[in-house]
Amino acid sequence: MTKGDFAYAGEAFDKAVAISPAFGRAHAVKSMLYTSMAQHAWETHGPQFRDLAAPAAMDAVALDPYSSFSHMAAGCVAMLDRDAAGASKAFDRAVELAPNCTMSHIARARAESLAGNHARAAESLRKIEVLSPAETNLDFNLTNKVLVGLGAGDFESAAADARAIVARRDALPQSSGIAIAALGLVRSNGEAKRAAEAHMRAYPEWDRRKLLASLSPIAAALSETMVEGLSEAGLR
Repeated sequence: MTKGDFAYAGEAFDKAVAISPAFGRAHAVKSMLYTSMAQHAWETHGPQFRDLAAPAAMDAVALDPYSSFSHMAAGCVAMLDRDAAGASKAFDRAVELAPNCTMSHIARARAESLAGNHARAAESLRKIEVLSPAETNLDFNLTNKVLVGLGAGDFESAAADARAIVARRDALPQSSGIAIAALGLVRSNGEAKRAAEAHMRAYPEWDRRKLLASLSPIAAALSETMVEGLSEAGLR
């Protein structure tokens, strides 16, 4: 999705909530949209989008507590806040309510991998492969595989998945950013630098500082070692 796509979707979900304010899923998806906008950190509005996402998630849980979407929305806000325990609890509830929903498992895998719970993240990745093999290669899920590989010390598989992401022309900025950071971490510095340059050509509103500081709150939280890898790649 482009910056314009996000803006259009935001207007559409605002209208949906206005038409049916008691429809919990509308609030949930609206919240997840704003969470995604905050993660992509368009311009300087990341905190603003987080503040729009949080009340929408709270409304979703209050209106429809038995919907997995409501708890996914709450978990996404918790990840923005770097609340690992809160995210894990929310996504566990989402999986409990919809055990065959791949979205729930993809979100849970991301939260657990970032919290360092790589066994739980890997469990979700295996579940996704069973439920929907095609979705294992979505760029968002490939970033989960990158994070789990890094956490498990399997740099070879992490680098392979990172290369698969940066080779795509339609990868989301957040996914590209994490892949670039991963290549920097595993000291594939030439690749990281080339990938970063391609990323900035695709998204000209980003400069090197923004690539590092504003990839997303998620990417920024990965590790000091990753930042060191990027530094060695000449991206700082």
